[in-house]
Formats: sequence, C-alpha cells, structure tokens
Amino acid sequence: MEYKFINTDRVRFFEKGKIYTVLNDEKSTIEDCIFENDYGKLRPTITELTEDEIQQLKFELNLNGEKMNICFNKILAPPVIREINERWNKKEIRFTKKIR
Repeated sequence: MEYKFINTDRVRFFEKGKIYTVLNDEKSTIEDCIFENDYGKLRPTITELTEDEIQQLKFELNLNGEKMNICFNKILAPPVIREINERWNKKEIRFTKKIR
C-alpha cells in the first residue's frame, strides 16, 4: 500500500480498488480506482476521566462539510459494507488503545 505524509500530523494511504455500479438487472460497470484515506496523529491530553469513561465517548466530526461520527471500539460501517468486507477478507478500521 502506498502512502504520503501530508504534514507531520497527517498521513494519507492510497489503496487500489474497484467501483462496481449496477445499472439494471443485465448491465453493470466496473472501474479501477484509488481510495484515499487520511489519518491524523492523536496527541496525548491531560484529563481527569477514567479509561472506561474515555472509551464511552462519542464524537461528531465535520470535515470539509462531511459529517461523521467517531467512537472507540465500535463497528461503524453499515451492514452491507461489513458483508462486502467479509466476503473480500478486508479488515475493519477501528480505533483501539495502543499498549506501550
């Protein structure tokens, strides 16, 4: 998988993929594409919250007008995407605790 550092706090991964478009029962198209996923570096913070309280937090993120929800250790993908990922042996992306 190719990647590019956008800045010191952000990395972008490029993954080859395909876009399947079903037009009707008899016709569909397949296009090669590159999926881009950006990841930002999380910085440590000082808090009085316990680890369990932090694990229960949910966040709403607005990135360039696109709204998304982020929570820890939860599967966020819709069932149809999970089914496709399972069929193609793709891994889910989860936020997990890093043990040092």
